[in-house]
Amino acid sequence: MKTKITLARPFRVVAILLSSALLLSACSLFPRSKDVQPDKPLRSLSTAYDYQLLGADLKPLRLRSLVKQLASRDVIFIGEWHDNHASHLLQMRLLERLYTEAQKSGRELVLSMEMFNRDRQAVLNRYLKNEVGERRLINDAEAWSNYIGSYRPLVEFARENQIPVLAANAPSAMVHCIGRLGKNYIDQLDAAEKPLLAKQPFADVLGYKSKFVREMGGSAHVPENQLDNSYLAQLARDNTMAETIVAAKDAKPNLLVVHINGSFHSEDFLGTAGAVRERRPEFSIAVVTPLARDRLDSLSQTQRHDGEFYYLANPAPAEFVDESYRKQVIGKMFTDARLGADSCQKPSHTLTF
Repeated sequence: MKTKITLARPFRVVAILLSSALLLSACSLFPRSKDVQPDKPLRSLSTAYDYQLLGADLKPLRLRSLVKQLASRDVIFIGEWHDNHASHLLQMRLLERLYTEAQKSGRELVLSMEMFNRDRQAVLNRYLKNEVGERRLINDAEAWSNYIGSYRPLVEFARENQIPVLAANAPSAMVHCIGRLGKNYIDQLDAAEKPLLAKQPFADVLGYKSKFVREMGGSAHVPENQLDNSYLAQLARDNTMAETIVAAKDAKPNLLVVHINGSFHSEDFLGTAGAVRERRPEFSIAVVTPLARDRLDSLSQTQRHDGEFYYLANPAPAEFVDESYRKQVIGKMFTDARLGADSCQKPSHTLTF
């Protein structure tokens, strides 16, 4: 019996759904907007599609200047807010231009995505080869609910230009069960399932857990073991994506990997970005991170990293204005995970390939 589970990400508790037709139209037309003008004061971001690029020094940056600084890297992480129109528009613009630069320099580019899991690579490959239609891709690859509006433009660009796409993430069911049962869950995986996780799924990056706990709003309202298991699930995702990226680069050293993920997985060179750096410190890595204006004002010199670029964007409306309700929702998430732990026991829990 197949268990289909969606794991709540630490930086978004509730489900997300974007306006698909509007965003697709914006991405496919590649409109030229005012956000790429250099050497001007920070402007207001009047629409959901507006963004302003910033260098590591937080000064405004042209899009072509950013592309020039990114093009020679080994791995580029383009962080997003999953429910943000500006994030997806910028990702499409960067992918198009980085592909052009890679062609000029004789490099192959590969698109790596958090949004597809390793156990769905086969159907993703079939779609890229025009062997199945989009509905088959969405259903069999368990595409995210906002696929059409947010990720279709990236995948279609890859398909049209014969760019490989890596289903980089760990299977959702596995991650979910790690979050419920902890690291001992992987002991029950069989020989076919174990390769779908990183060989070292729980390798940590210094400073990441404290950030994770802060993002979850502290641990006072959540049992410690549940918070620990949730963090292990996060590590399983990060390490699996990192291992996928490293394997691609090791196979083709001249490869340019463009990886798309939620910003929590790469900002401050933590998460997946940190896991890649731990595995291959010699790689030249760049990170592109979304920022809300209020965080820009408080971002100190010590919080900036060489190779991390930023873009200002309008965040989604606040999920919570009532702190007690936020804690209630997060607490319920952990309670539901605990109550559903039985579904992760063999033989009822199996993966479908």
